[in-house]
Amino acid sequence: MAVVLSKIHVHYIGFTLLIHLIGTICQECRLRSLRVYPDHINARLHGYTFITFENVGANACFDKCIRRRRCLSFNYNEKQRHCEINEKNGETDLVEGIGYVHVDIQQYRNFSRHDPCSNIGICQVGEICQTTREGETFCVKDINQIQPVTDCSGLHPDLPSGTYEIRPNHFHVIKVYCDQSTSGGGWTVFQRRKDGSTDFYRGWTDYENGFGDLENEFWLGNKNIHAITSQRQYQLRFDLEDFEEETRYAVYSTFNIGNASSEYQLTIQGYTGDAGNAMTDYERSLNGRKFSTKDRDNDLYSDNCAVTRHGAWWFRHCTRSHMNGLYRTDGTADPTTIHWYTWHNGRPLKRTEMKVKPVL
Repeated sequence: MAVVLSKIHVHYIGFTLLIHLIGTICQECRLRSLRVYPDHINARLHGYTFITFENVGANACFDKCIRRRRCLSFNYNEKQRHCEINEKNGETDLVEGIGYVHVDIQQYRNFSRHDPCSNIGICQVGEICQTTREGETFCVKDINQIQPVTDCSGLHPDLPSGTYEIRPNHFHVIKVYCDQSTSGGGWTVFQRRKDGSTDFYRGWTDYENGFGDLENEFWLGNKNIHAITSQRQYQLRFDLEDFEEETRYAVYSTFNIGNASSEYQLTIQGYTGDAGNAMTDYERSLNGRKFSTKDRDNDLYSDNCAVTRHGAWWFRHCTRSHMNGLYRTDGTADPTTIHWYTWHNGRPLKRTEMKVKPVL
């Protein structure tokens, strides 16, 4: 009897393994180019890509994700051979992506068949698991971390402040200045004034496309600011300095601007800081205002505030803040100058920066 039971047990194990093998093979047949079945077809995770790879196969995309501990999912377009490595996985952030598949990588962790690092433990963030021809695995520095990220928050925190390339919203690669020191770093700077060397009294096209020197004074461009802030929820920070070298700041927990058809309409709310809330026209918020320049009047004033205030901004009946006004050093209060009315009233400021970072 024991022998019979033993044979039955062996046959059962063999049958179970066969079923598992058939299931695995069938799973892999569902998408010829990918050795796992995608969780979503014609969909991609939006706003959390930290590395992209061009001209790679589906299985290579899978490997590039699973070998990085920071990667929780990936999007892959077979026709374009485009791979997007994501630092998040979440159904709520999936958007339509014709030709893309989305794969949650977590379910394949800890299995050597998929994850080469399952035998050696977890590589640190910023490292990647490598495998030798003999099958040995080890962790090395991930040099691909320097590839374009979607904003400065995707940079390694040990990198210094400076100019980097980003690719916002799968839009195009642009150069930005990243502030890696203020309040935890990871800030994408889109405006700076510091010495009056750049003319900010410009028209719509210049403000749309951007102008200036990223190491000095600049406006990143409304179309680029829109591309960045449309990716997820962002906070906006103003850093202000007067001519006595005293500093103040203002943070808004929600910030984005619309696209060109909305005339870069402003969404802003949730003030904190020590500079006071000057993103108002007295007691009325600038939330919902369209952008105005000297050749595009979108304010509610009888004249064009961009002309009378000598700059461009999200004006209402003009405003109590103006980061793009005239650069003056005489200290005389003047609504045409760079000012933050809730700090120093209308007296001009020496230095300003506007920067964004995702709300985590």
